Amino acid sequence: MLESPVHINTRVDRLSCLLHIAVLDRGPGVPEEELDLIFEPLFRSSRTRKNSNGYGLGLTIARRIIEAHNGHIRAGNRIDGGLCVDITLPCELLAGGARSRG
Repeated sequence: MLESPVHINTRVDRLSCLLHIAVLDRGPGVPEEELDLIFEPLFRSSRTRKNSNGYGLGLTIARRIIEAHNGHIRAGNRIDGGLCVDITLPCELLAGGARSRG
């Protein structure tokens, strides 16, 4: 199994009320033509298929949870190697998702 350190960066954009999360690794990355496919159920990248114990469900589940909270997730290869998964969520989730209703 390939192992690579993972770094997580967070930033709150108070003007647009968005939480940005970037999950970065130094693994083999994902071929450009597979970047959208890695969020599909049971899909495993050709670069990690033989070196990983995964089942192709983690990013699918993550996308469904994030979208259920009105967020977005996307992936891209890092210029200097590895993968970056960007997650954007509305800041209202920081306060437990409660909004005043009136």
